[in-house]
Amino acid sequence: MIFTKGSVYGKAAFLVVQLVSLQVYAFEMSDITATIGNGGLETYVNKYGY
Repeated sequence: MIFTKGSVYGKAAFLVVQLVSLQVYAFEMSDITATIGNGGLETYVNKYGY
C-alpha cells in the first residue's frame, strides 16, 4: 500500500513504522550491550553475521 504524506493514514502509518524501528533498534542495542557484558562479542558476530 502506498500512503501519501498528506493523509491521516499516511502519517499514522509513518509514526507506527518509526516506533517499531525505534523499538527494534533499542532491542538490538541492548542485545549488543548484554553480549559485550558477557564477553561474547565474537559469538554475537558469528550468530548474526555482522
